[in-house]
Amino acid sequence: MKVVEGAAVIVQANVDEDSVSNCRMMADKIVENKISVMRNKVLEHARKAFKFLYLSRRGFYCSLCNQPSHEFIDIYSSSIVSSNQFCKSMVQHTLNFYLFKFYYFMKLSRLYAVFLVTCDFKGRYNKTKFVPYHSKFFEDPAALEGLENCKNKIADPHGFKYCQKFCSNFNPAKYSEVLEGDIDRLKGYAAYLENHMEIKQIQYERESAKDVLNMKGRLLEALINRKIEMNEIKIRKLEADAKPKDDAKGDAKGDAKGDAKGDAKGDAKGDPKAAEGAGKPKTQADVQAVLEPKSTVNALNFEMGTAILQPLEYSFADDMTIEHSLIVKKSIFHQGFYKTYRIHKYKNYFDAEGVNWYAHGIAAQIDKFGVRGVLEMVPANDIEVRELFFEVMKD
Repeated sequence: MKVVEGAAVIVQANVDEDSVSNCRMMADKIVENKISVMRNKVLEHARKAFKFLYLSRRGFYCSLCNQPSHEFIDIYSSSIVSSNQFCKSMVQHTLNFYLFKFYYFMKLSRLYAVFLVTCDFKGRYNKTKFVPYHSKFFEDPAALEGLENCKNKIADPHGFKYCQKFCSNFNPAKYSEVLEGDIDRLKGYAAYLENHMEIKQIQYERESAKDVLNMKGRLLEALINRKIEMNEIKIRKLEADAKPKDDAKGDAKGDAKGDAKGDAKGDAKGDPKAAEGAGKPKTQADVQAVLEPKSTVNALNFEMGTAILQPLEYSFADDMTIEHSLIVKKSIFHQGFYKTYRIHKYKNYFDAEGVNWYAHGIAAQIDKFGVRGVLEMVPANDIEVRELFFEVMKD
């Protein structure tokens, strides 16, 4: 998106500020609301939010081994009771990032994409171009409702109560479409901007090179014509000084008549096609061949009067929807043969005495030191468990 901002500056330089231009208006908005300036702060809040989600889900493992936490996972009502402190921590660590994602990024991403697709670097607007659906981001009413209530009431003494709808998007055993969704589309959007920037850059460089060559050609032609005129003036002056005045008059008349007749006859006889084509304007095909590189599809359209479109290329390696798709309706944990606890389908409620997943995650020692500590508590004759721990240590 920072590179697109550079393109907006080029458009501003090529389009007059007082002119009524869609491309100029979009370029001004992009330069005015540069998202690249916010890059470090956005990444800081994003890392903070995703680290919170990671630690909270890690805490799920500890809650399974913590017997007092089991009473807050009710298999009869299919519900999980999280603590109010957990919701408060979630708001503290994630609210800023998701406000940016669901409010500001939606608008800015659409502006950047529409500008890049419909405008070239010279500020020419093409209303027939459009941004495809998979490269657009749309507002999520469910997410916005929870964010709006939380944002407006967060300053109240018990403001976290108004944030429970936002906090309920978290499930310890399932990815959330609100919290972790759109990862594939974000990657695809980045690739979409990069590809179009490359195309527009090449087009602009080609046109700029043509303009430079045309300008140099016109300058060279003007210099040559000026040199020829100066030489002709010198020759006429020398001839006028060398001949008497009477001979000059006669010669001028004769030369004028003879040259006119001779040139007219010679041109008519020698090159009839040139004489015929001299007065005709160039056809559209000739102009098109000069202005644009010759394309088989364009030539066929012009010749046959068709409207064939350029083919779209598909690259499996660039299809981010395959590589980065998240399954948000299934558990992220491996289920055994008896699928008794389907926690990924449970609803989330909040209470003062619920489970604080984030606190469990911070306190967890899921590393080699933690494994060694547990191994010391395993009876020496429990060979099966010890073999399992050795496998974990090996990994």
